[in-house]
Amino acid sequence: MLVAHARAESPNEACGLIAGTAAVADDGVATRWLPARNRAASPRRYELHPDDLVRAVLTLDDAGESIWAIVHSHVRSPARPVNIYWHAGLAALNPSARLALASAQIGRKFLIPSSSMVC
Repeated sequence: MLVAHARAESPNEACGLIAGTAAVADDGVATRWLPARNRAASPRRYELHPDDLVRAVLTLDDAGESIWAIVHSHVRSPARPVNIYWHAGLAALNPSARLALASAQIGRKFLIPSSSMVC
């Protein structure tokens, strides 16, 4: 679903959230993908659409879930994290959330850098 969403959003970066049973810091496990629109509509940056973000947070709260990861795609570059994303205020959503990157250059794989895991 994540890869399909990234392909559908191309040539712009795709974004969304991965829900979890609890926060990563509390040993939560990823449960599902929640796609969001990229308000920036850009191949170089992303901004989770505020309406989608509110809807996702309310959905997670109702289900007793947490933001497990914040996801976006890289259209033309490898899935390598850049610290600027956290400076954009996303860490305020959930400071223990992972930052997951999907890249067209690595096909169906995505990287969760803070856990050094490629899925």
